[in-house]
Amino acid sequence: MSRSFPIAIIAALGFAFAAVGNTQEDEVRKDTAQKDNPMERLSKPDDPETRNCLSISHIRRIETVDDQTLIFHMRGKDRYVNHLPYRCPGLKRNSFIHETSLNSYCDLDIISVVDLRIGMRMGSCPLGKFQKVTGSPELD
Repeated sequence: MSRSFPIAIIAALGFAFAAVGNTQEDEVRKDTAQKDNPMERLSKPDDPETRNCLSISHIRRIETVDDQTLIFHMRGKDRYVNHLPYRCPGLKRNSFIHETSLNSYCDLDIISVVDLRIGMRMGSCPLGKFQKVTGSPELD
């Protein structure tokens, strides 16, 4: 029993050091990804307004930035970005549908990606929270 105790400690320390190394690598990856992010054209306010839901009647149009990001252009000049919690394959290339009995888009609502050429659902993904943003005029 005395031999397994030091081995267990060494193994635990090895896992701890690996976790710290991965965290540092993840931070470098995040910094690099943020530099290459198409969302750079949007500037976020210091204290962004985050909402759980947006009323459908107040939405003018929805822009698909990539497979994980939607911008909701509201009536007036407000815009909300929605970073889906997971990548939604095909979202950028295809359309999506949102089925609800409510008159709003809400976080965790499910959207379905639809390939309009063949009329088939390609997958479904949850929405994230809606974060108010300001950005360049070319987004309008």
